[in-house]
Amino acid sequence: MRQSTSDIFKKMFPSLLVYLIILAAYSLITKLMGLGTDALFTTPEPGQMAPPSFNPGGESFLAIILQLIYFIVMGLIGFGIILSIYRIARYGTDISFADHFFFFNRHGGKAFLTYVVESLLTLVGIVLLIVPGIVFSLAMLPLGAVMGINYLKGEYGIMQSIRDSWYLTKGFKGMIFGRVVLAGVIVLVISIASSFAVMAAGAAGPMASIQQVVLTIVSGLIMYVAVIDIIRELVERGAFERIDKREESLEEGEIV
Repeated sequence: MRQSTSDIFKKMFPSLLVYLIILAAYSLITKLMGLGTDALFTTPEPGQMAPPSFNPGGESFLAIILQLIYFIVMGLIGFGIILSIYRIARYGTDISFADHFFFFNRHGGKAFLTYVVESLLTLVGIVLLIVPGIVFSLAMLPLGAVMGINYLKGEYGIMQSIRDSWYLTKGFKGMIFGRVVLAGVIVLVISIASSFAVMAAGAAGPMASIQQVVLTIVSGLIMYVAVIDIIRELVERGAFERIDKREESLEEGEIV
């Protein structure tokens, strides 16, 4: 049965909302505890021209641990969300929040290494030449679904999944770019409007924190609408058939 973007979003909305609330709350709590990314650096006193320096204290060590946990969980669940979107788009499968933990299994280490390699390649591409990094990151958008398909075929190679994701998106990168940019512009407009509203109201402290949490959730939902539309388009245009035509077991959501 053909699934529209709105159909998929309705099925994904409850679990996406929970996921984004958890991420926003985690970031807010670590920040309020002084264990966010700003804890890693010591800011010079006003009037000093020295650049920020690394803070070697215990707070920095704890902040690194907490951010590493965030990085790992966000990466693996992010892959699971992409796979869930694919399953709905292709099969109309009913999913739950637990389905996003597909990669928290005995192959979780391999999935995490894939996430690390993909992130490093994107970073290198952006640092050396901005455009290649952007193009590569766009090609990796369906990577979670590709990994799910490959894992069920017994193919766990890191570069295999990355190559397949690149091959799968051949001819579709312009479409992916357009949808991501459109969603990004909408998020930017909302962020600017929200910031002006907070400044005009003179909100600070708790109100500013609440505004940041709400903005994070709303922005995340908007970006996921674009992601859902991209995966749906790739499914409808047969892109996933380039890497496999026999992934029927994904309909039942089998965990390897």
